[in-house]
Amino acid sequence: MIKEFKEKYGVGWLAKWSKHKRDLKKIEQSYGEELYQVYYLPHANYCGVSMRLDARLAEHKRRHKRNVEDYIILYECYSKSEAFSVEAAFQRLCGFEGYMIRNFKKS
Repeated sequence: MIKEFKEKYGVGWLAKWSKHKRDLKKIEQSYGEELYQVYYLPHANYCGVSMRLDARLAEHKRRHKRNVEDYIILYECYSKSEAFSVEAAFQRLCGFEGYMIRNFKKS
């Protein structure tokens, strides 16, 4: 990859390469190792986010008395902020239940 940078940017390749490496490091740090899943419960018209979907579905069934059959995974990613953004978009655009204002640290 360094060779391509040298060829593409010529004399200033080192400065551009170090900026590129810093940008890549920021992107890697914003993504964790846990997989976030945006899911939809069609019988309850509910959309949510979870890292542990099986446990979350059990809680929906036990605590909220929601029908969790035929759930659909709409989106998966490794970024918490991306998952919550996608969830909010689905809830607003499609009219799904579950929309709430969250205070979470953007990663």
